[in-house]
Amino acid sequence: MVWSSRPESFAGGGMSAIMVLPALVIALMSPSGPVAAQDRQTPEPVGTIPNLILTPGQSATVNLLSYFSDPNGDELVYAAATSDGTTATVFVRGSTVIIEGVAGGTVTVTVFASDPGGLSATQRTRVTVEGGNRAPEPIGTIPLQNLSSGQWASIDVSSYFNDPDGDELAYAAGTSSAAVVTVAVSGSTVRISEVAPGTATVTVMASDPGGLSAQQMATVTVTAGQAREVSAQPGTDPAQPGTVTADPVDAQSRSVRHSPSPDPVPPRLLVGFLESTGRTLARGQGHFSAGYLGTSVVAQVGDFLDIVPYVAHAAYGVSDNLTIAVGSGFYHDVDGREIDFFPYYASKFRVLDNEQASVALGGHLGLLVSEENLVYFGVSGMVSRNVVGGFVMHGGAGLLGFSESGVTDTDGVFSIGGEFSMDPRIRLVGEFRRVGVEDGSNVLSAGLRFLGATLGGEVGLAYWLEDAAEIRPIVSLGYRF
Repeated sequence: MVWSSRPESFAGGGMSAIMVLPALVIALMSPSGPVAAQDRQTPEPVGTIPNLILTPGQSATVNLLSYFSDPNGDELVYAAATSDGTTATVFVRGSTVIIEGVAGGTVTVTVFASDPGGLSATQRTRVTVEGGNRAPEPIGTIPLQNLSSGQWASIDVSSYFNDPDGDELAYAAGTSSAAVVTVAVSGSTVRISEVAPGTATVTVMASDPGGLSAQQMATVTVTAGQAREVSAQPGTDPAQPGTVTADPVDAQSRSVRHSPSPDPVPPRLLVGFLESTGRTLARGQGHFSAGYLGTSVVAQVGDFLDIVPYVAHAAYGVSDNLTIAVGSGFYHDVDGREIDFFPYYASKFRVLDNEQASVALGGHLGLLVSEENLVYFGVSGMVSRNVVGGFVMHGGAGLLGFSESGVTDTDGVFSIGGEFSMDPRIRLVGEFRRVGVEDGSNVLSAGLRFLGATLGGEVGLAYWLEDAAEIRPIVSLGYRF
């Protein structure tokens, strides 16, 4: 029995082993059992993390459990990154990401969810930080400026600064030596005007509305000699002042400009107004001026001999050859018993401009407001020519018309004169003018004209060559911008 039982016992043990092995295989393949590495699945994003709007110092938290899932049921580990840490910062605590605003701007925050096997999914959200202020930034370098007598540089400095917040910038400028150059600012245009030979540093500052600023410095060298055109365009060689830029539009806005020595006198031929610059204005340049004028053309005609004008005047360079002006003033008779206002519009177009001669055409339209309004108008041509050294001759002729109560009358006008440059800023000027070809009046005037970087003016006397000859003063003062 023992022996027989042994085979039975042995056989029973063998059958048990055969039954257990398939069960283990099935258990291992069951979904409820441990997951094989090759069967792991990547975590998946769920929905979309909403965009956030913060202010500097404000923070927001996002629970990431709602925005990721794992098909294998694994516990996920989270991380996050920002595209610009100067605008917003991020850090993660467990399944929570914390985003904090730093400065104005917009960034992208990227969140990562990883399972134990290293597989991961990502979500992105846009974070805007409002109300911050970042300082302007300098861009490039303002090139070296080389000036000669009679030159000034007009530079649009807006291209040399950037504000990361998109704020509008205000500009200011200063010079290390006002004895060498002076500076003036109009909007984003910095004008550098020569005073005397030497070297100076011009500092340009750009400020945002919050008071933050950046600055650029440019070296300016002034040499004695004939004026020439100099490029101030970035990318050109500052050691070669005659370089012409490839972009004519940009070059025009940043080039050093000058008016050649021979330039027609102001259109006083028609109105007697003393334009304090005495030059056709370059594009973007202008001036305000006012004065007491003893040589009004209107006062030379008919019954107007006893009136003298006071005038306020503004002119602007539409282009390098076209200057337009508007102004108004008032006449009063020599006894001061009546006052009549006269608004007007005038223009001057330079049709020829070189180192030896300059030719310009002028036009004028005005209204004398009195008991019976008087419309006056005129056209003229003017020419100037270098004679020798600093002496320039000029002449002009035109037609002056009056219209009152439907009746129009015209008179011829002509003048001849000259100016002598004592230095680039001071000139002696003189002129003879006649209004009326056959029966007219004559005026001889002389004066001293000053043209500085920002201020200009003229003082002189007008002598009326009539039977009852008299002398009247000429005074004008202007501000260039």
